[in-house]
Amino acid sequence: TDSGKPEKVFKTYQNQCSRLTRMGVQELPESVFKLCQNTQYLTDNGKEQVKNSARAINTLLDKEARIALFASPLPRTVQTTEILATELGLTQQPLITDTRLRETNVGNRESLEHAQFDDKDPWFPDDPTAFGGETTDQITARLQAFYNEALSGIDADVSIIVTHGSPAFLFAHVIQPNVEHARLETAGFIVFVIQGD
Repeated sequence: TDSGKPEKVFKTYQNQCSRLTRMGVQELPESVFKLCQNTQYLTDNGKEQVKNSARAINTLLDKEARIALFASPLPRTVQTTEILATELGLTQQPLITDTRLRETNVGNRESLEHAQFDDKDPWFPDDPTAFGGETTDQITARLQAFYNEALSGIDADVSIIVTHGSPAFLFAHVIQPNVEHARLETAGFIVFVIQGD
């Protein structure tokens, strides 16, 4: 949910609480595919969006919680995570980047306008392999691997995971496959309370 609105809390079966966050507004319009290899950073508005989300997240955190910070290695998500860490007083906390959290590979559509394609959903096209893109199943598989490997071995009470719009949506389904999830607003977050077996 977007900051300022009540967050959703879901119960599943592990040993920690995860906050899944989508990065703030970047320098390009949302209508442009600028996903995998780009070097875009947050706008001033995007930075403010992240600070607002950080304030909302901070009200939910136990001050004694051990926190792990994960992010896609793309500059805008690293920047988002650094802003979150500063706002949450976690500047000494190491940031763990993981390529499995990266944005969707859009193949030869990189840097092109959405409108020039006839997809029902430009972020989940019908046949992404036709243009060298990544399928939903491929994205989900890498997110599932991140969940199984990176999160299962972390010694933390809370994991803050910063990724991109489509992976955030799919990651919510990895954590809770039988629940209808909405796409996160830009710089929005969702909380999953993951309880022990």
